[in-house]
Amino acid sequence: MAESNLHEESFSLKDIPRSVLVAISGLILLLGLSVYLLVGFIDSERQRDLRTWQTRLGIIANNHFATVEDWIDRQFSDLTGLASNASLQLYAQRLQSKDEDLPMPADVAAVEGVYLKNLFEVSATRGGFTGPMIGPDVRANVRRVGIAGLALLDMSGQPLIATSTMPPLSGRLADEIARLPKAERGLIDIHLGVAGTPTMGFVVPVFAVHGESSASDQIGSIVGVKEVGKGLYPLLRQRGSTYETAEAMLVRPAADNAVEYLSPLRDGTPPLKLHLAAEAGYLAAAFAIDSPGSFAGRQDYRNHTVFVVGRKLAALPWTLAYKIDQAEALSASDARLKRIKGFGLLLIMFVLVVLIGVFRWASSIKVKRSLVELQESLTRNQNLAIFLRVLTDSQPAEIFAVTGEGKYTFANRAAVDNAGMDAEDIMGKDMFNVVGPVKAKAFAKVNEQVIEAQEPQFRTYGFESADGEKTYRVSHLPLRGDPDHPPGVLMVVDDVTGLFSERKRREKSMRQLARTLVTFIDEKDPYSMLHTVFVVEAALGIAGELDLSDADVATVDFTALTVNLGKVFVPREILLKQTDLNEQEHEAIAESQLASAELLGGVAFDLPVREALSQVWEHWDGSGRPQGLRGNEIVIAARVVAVAHAFVGMVSQRAYRDSIAFGQASEMIIAEADRKYDRRVVMALTHYLENRGGKDILERLATMEKHDILSQLSIFRAIDG
Repeated sequence: MAESNLHEESFSLKDIPRSVLVAISGLILLLGLSVYLLVGFIDSERQRDLRTWQTRLGIIANNHFATVEDWIDRQFSDLTGLASNASLQLYAQRLQSKDEDLPMPADVAAVEGVYLKNLFEVSATRGGFTGPMIGPDVRANVRRVGIAGLALLDMSGQPLIATSTMPPLSGRLADEIARLPKAERGLIDIHLGVAGTPTMGFVVPVFAVHGESSASDQIGSIVGVKEVGKGLYPLLRQRGSTYETAEAMLVRPAADNAVEYLSPLRDGTPPLKLHLAAEAGYLAAAFAIDSPGSFAGRQDYRNHTVFVVGRKLAALPWTLAYKIDQAEALSASDARLKRIKGFGLLLIMFVLVVLIGVFRWASSIKVKRSLVELQESLTRNQNLAIFLRVLTDSQPAEIFAVTGEGKYTFANRAAVDNAGMDAEDIMGKDMFNVVGPVKAKAFAKVNEQVIEAQEPQFRTYGFESADGEKTYRVSHLPLRGDPDHPPGVLMVVDDVTGLFSERKRREKSMRQLARTLVTFIDEKDPYSMLHTVFVVEAALGIAGELDLSDADVATVDFTALTVNLGKVFVPREILLKQTDLNEQEHEAIAESQLASAELLGGVAFDLPVREALSQVWEHWDGSGRPQGLRGNEIVIAARVVAVAHAFVGMVSQRAYRDSIAFGQASEMIIAEADRKYDRRVVMALTHYLENRGGKDILERLATMEKHDILSQLSIFRAIDG
């Protein structure tokens, strides 16, 4: 024991071999360099994340900016189209003309006034320039006031025509209109309207017929006033955003060097209710106003530290500011950098342990023991890997794992065989080189979402191949990863081409059956020849205006095709009768309309076609047949086909009456809105006929041969294809 102590006391650096001292010195230098590089790397990653957020916020702000500008342009477009109406121009010109040859007779003025009044009411409804009346609804000498509407003004600012809900043209509204330059369109900025809600005004000039767009030819103005709470503010909300603190705001400079918030805020503050001083220099909204297009960290109205970017609107004193709390924006980055820092410190500690181990010779025993344990662990992992390999290789589906960059880290036998590579060669390869650029691009887009959300996704893909179109059902499963392995995605690819081919074959057979039935029914009545074709065309036009889903559009398509199927029960002499139908004959036709759904009762549809057919004759107010459904209880396909069927029936010739003009039929349909028909569907029909060329399409179909008409119908093109 004494000898041992004497040996330890006399130990010095001279006893350490020179090679060991050199190794220790090198490790110390390596330790210092590692710390320096770790700090520099973390700082560079932080700067990279800031640049990423600058780009991301800029893109989102640009999208909101473009959406707001498009909304403003749409308002002007609606009013400009109305101002270009020749009847309106002539009406305003005659009312204000001093020429004795131009003034119109009183009866003509009354007729044109009613027409233009209706035109303004329809345009206001379509463009959203409507709103409720405010004030007591009593039978007394108390005037109720509108909060939104359209009006035609003469050059002195007096209204010639105004919708029923147009607010009074007095006070601030009149002053704002008066100060706008002539012969130019103008805006009345957001303010609290007569109902105390955020309101805007839009003004476009009306020029004389055949006149130039100059002040001398201006004969009046169209003023549109609308609340912006339902049309503008929802555009500031980002659909699908997972960030809780991200917010788009509209702001503008206010008096006394302040900032006014025009839009509702996330903390519940109503629009136009918050003013904050901008002179302190740290306010995010003030920075967005002063430096549009720039990116910085500032304090928001809640005194939270945020990242903010701004975009300046040219036509208004508005700035769109988009911000997000720095804590939320950098949470993932901070966590990642913390992991990197922790990993670096662990590495440094490992180096220190190695230094101590080299300095103390006795650590060799521990190293040997660790090597034995490592070998045992390696053996266990190899056995587990063999088991997993056997399990996955026995599956017919392709199973492979890729990193976020699309590099292969695992592939079963099916994936290797389909790639035409050896198992060793596929590892580390990019999906672009293994499955091809088309598949790789589609897979990579979903993989990015799976890695970011750490939630599995299941998708169906269709790709062209030498053997025709192939359909695959793919499961994208997230792999979280660890400090040694980056996050990735495990993909299971099943070829379901046969299943989808069988489904398409069944759909084609169903459509062929429908075509045969429709042709048979229309041939029975020469006066309604190809009536179904026109119903389908009109119904699909309405569906397009409503932006329905693919499934709803397909339901509309097939429902319109089979809506007249019950005509097989109507005697031919009733269909060809050239005098008015009696009550029994009307009842026979009504019963045949309800029979279409019963005739298809035994047919298996993938879509709610039978439900839609049974509800076509229901009315919006609940007065229809057979169940008395009302409002949204009626499926959307039935509401669309009901309007299309009624309109086509009006404009089509019958044995007992002539056809009705398109314009008159539209007015008759509009008159039944909110009673028989859904107003939204009626407006979609009107927009389709007037602005989408629907009237021209139906008139052109009416002049075509039967065979040519069938080739134009979408469902028959699907059959022939």
